[in-house]
Amino acid sequence: MMADLRSIQWLFSLLLLLAFAGCRPGDDSAKNQQPGRPEAKLFFFAGFPLHAEITADVQNGTLTLTTLGADAETIQPVKAEAINLVMQHGNHVDKFTFAALPQAGDPAGTSSRFSVKSVHLTKAVFGKAGRSAELLLTLDGKPLLGRVEESHHDHLAHGDHAHDHHEHAHHDHDEHAHVASNVLLWHEDVGFEGNTIRLGQHGLVVQSGTELEPAVSIDRNGQPVSDAKVYASLLDGNGEKILAQQQQAIFEPATEEEPAHYAQDFLFVPEDAKKVTIRYRIDLVNGSTTTRDILIQTESHAH
Repeated sequence: MMADLRSIQWLFSLLLLLAFAGCRPGDDSAKNQQPGRPEAKLFFFAGFPLHAEITADVQNGTLTLTTLGADAETIQPVKAEAINLVMQHGNHVDKFTFAALPQAGDPAGTSSRFSVKSVHLTKAVFGKAGRSAELLLTLDGKPLLGRVEESHHDHLAHGDHAHDHHEHAHHDHDEHAHVASNVLLWHEDVGFEGNTIRLGQHGLVVQSGTELEPAVSIDRNGQPVSDAKVYASLLDGNGEKILAQQQQAIFEPATEEEPAHYAQDFLFVPEDAKKVTIRYRIDLVNGSTTTRDILIQTESHAH
């Protein structure tokens, strides 16, 4: 009987040791490795009671963005048809658009969920490049910039929603603004006469009361085309009234930081312009011409 009791006590002690070994304080490896748990990245909008959480379905190559309130937990529908994400690679920027997917319970004209399908973005946003990711959103005519909540690690796994550390986003504002004004941001890729044409600009945002520098890249069979004539002009949001006369761009060979492209065609954006249209005109050496318009939301230079 005593032998059986000692055996039971030994077995009970062993079970306790195993339980404590698997639940050490601060050890979140079990939670972090749960199969099927999506990765998540949280963004905050400085000075605005809004957060956004991006989760990834790596197998399907799909990213889902959910808008949250000031507490970063409560679902907060927003009046927007799309939210853009920009991500910097050296001195080059990629742009992706999350389209609205209104959910049951979202008020009419709003959405709390947005989605984009991109295998490249799904892998990159949670990698090194994802540290530079920013969200561009316009609400009630006001442009908002969302930045990564750097100290909010593994948002889904830990459930830690402390937000007394937002000051980290402000000390590097001047440096960020300087870099953001020079990076290449591509809006659209088009095919024309066997060429791949990328239309974009220098800078992450277009500010009213400042100069805008459109950019165009033309490739044929993987090689830059340097003998085209590229022009850019600025029109109002309806693409009707000319705000800045047509300027010819200059071809710039590729560098370590930027691909070959046409630029230096500066256009002044009026102080009161809320939306502008960049009109690109490309004249190829064979006589073919194409014109494309890109509508841009401006940001007030005053703030």
